[in-house]
Amino acid sequence: MATDPAGPIGQLSAPPKQTLVERLRGLGQDLPAQDGHLHLKGTPAAVIAPLVLPTWESDLDRASLLYIKRSPDLKKHAGQMAFPGGVVESSDPDVLSAGFREGHEEVGLLREESKVLAALPSSGTPSGFTLNPFFVATTQSQFQPEPGEVESIHLIPVLELLNCPVRLENREWQGVTYRVIYFDTSSVCIWGVTGRITEVLLSHFFSWRPPQ
Repeated sequence: MATDPAGPIGQLSAPPKQTLVERLRGLGQDLPAQDGHLHLKGTPAAVIAPLVLPTWESDLDRASLLYIKRSPDLKKHAGQMAFPGGVVESSDPDVLSAGFREGHEEVGLLREESKVLAALPSSGTPSGFTLNPFFVATTQSQFQPEPGEVESIHLIPVLELLNCPVRLENREWQGVTYRVIYFDTSSVCIWGVTGRITEVLLSHFFSWRPPQ
């Protein structure tokens, strides 16, 4: 008698479970091109938001987002929390390459150990930059701050960001009112355009809802 290759009825193999990285990459397909909260245009800059995982099969409970605290000696955004990034240079092949170049310069992020999950909505900053953020996963375990630009590196668990206190306020700068979100984690406060990028990440990829 012929054997059913699928096995006995009712015992068909279940489809393989998606990894966190695969699921996030799928969710990244339908993001808008532009952030609706900030409309200023300025100098093009690239930002990498690294999701740090021990392995490519790791689940959410072991995932962290990598932030930097910018040097207090910088001319703009000194001492603020940020994602690695900087101005796009004429020698950069494209905006994504500019982000990885800056990520390597600032924290030693390796492109060959990373996977791009999504291009996030671009947005302007009151200081005159147009940020083009990219959500990237990496299994890299060691990072090194560049002393001239980075005071410290912070790995914040995604689960902490999903559950930490959050504040919203309107702030005025040069006659323009901006909606500002603050994530008060146990170690640092993430706000400004970095807070806004964090809000997009948590809302779109992790079903988080901001306070009203």
